[in-house]
Amino acid sequence: MVYTYLQPALKPGSIYAKSVSPPHFSPQNQDPLFSEDLSRIFLTLPVKHGGHRDFHHITMLSKKSRSDPVEVHRLTYGNWEVTRIVSYDEIKNIIYFLSSEEASQQRHLYSLLINGSFPRQCLTCGLKKGCTFFDVDISPNAQNAILYCQGPGVPAVLLLSFSDLDSYFILESNLLLQSALDTRKMTEIKIQNISDDNFGLPLKLIYPPDFSDAYLYGLLLIV
Repeated sequence: MVYTYLQPALKPGSIYAKSVSPPHFSPQNQDPLFSEDLSRIFLTLPVKHGGHRDFHHITMLSKKSRSDPVEVHRLTYGNWEVTRIVSYDEIKNIIYFLSSEEASQQRHLYSLLINGSFPRQCLTCGLKKGCTFFDVDISPNAQNAILYCQGPGVPAVLLLSFSDLDSYFILESNLLLQSALDTRKMTEIKIQNISDDNFGLPLKLIYPPDFSDAYLYGLLLIV
């Protein structure tokens, strides 16, 4: 695959394009994220892990000057997926992304200091009960984030300041929906993982309301 690398040209307000072919390039599953000066490009590319399958992870392409070659850096790695690169804070050199590292059915917001000695940090793990699947918008100055909790509990919208990760402000709590659900009998959902020869598969179990081990129930399998 040939990738077009953009870099500011000598003429102000213009850029020039150069085609490069870093090793092991495959099509990414989202649009690339560029630094302001276009010297860095962040994108998700498949990385082989454990010989079983590819997992999409963050790759950074950097170029110090026009004559230097393009450098390729793998920023994340493991048997989980980076589902979206959200934002890049150029002042603090931190990249923010959503991933399934906690579990395949979860999406959490992480921060990663590039070229730093500290590991990535999960910013939404355990933040609010019933919220393990998030989408997010980050402010242009990378100081705050609007978090869209999409379950498994009642959806909510939160405002999180990166200067105080232990607290948040609730923008939308959906209390009326919660009150309506409290009066209804709900199914119970459990997520388990089945492992065999270092290969795991998620299993989703849905129990009917008032489920009891003392009774026999019909079983529906969806593969």
